[in-house]
Amino acid sequence: MPMEESDLEDLRTMLAFARKGPVNFGVCLGRKPENTVMILHRKKAPDFLQRKAKKGGETAKIACGEIEISGKMANLRCLEDPPPGLQKVLKKFFAKTVGPSLKVTLLAAD
Repeated sequence: MPMEESDLEDLRTMLAFARKGPVNFGVCLGRKPENTVMILHRKKAPDFLQRKAKKGGETAKIACGEIEISGKMANLRCLEDPPPGLQKVLKKFFAKTVGPSLKVTLLAAD
């Protein structure tokens, strides 16, 4: 199920904060890229955001960590091994639903 418009507005706002510094995220991949659920917050723990995203998501493919945006690059630092295809799905998700198309790179947790 796609994210609601109010949730997308919150996501856009938090992505603006991610341009200034790292922001915690939780994501649950959808069967289609536009059905992906991504939740960002400055202070809440990434694992809490991951559980919250999984409740609203369709699949068991989940990840959490920190996101930081510089220019057109979204750098994701996952706490655990990310599910396969995370990079590709998030690139399509950003382009279709959030607005600005961003290149997604995954960084090692350490």
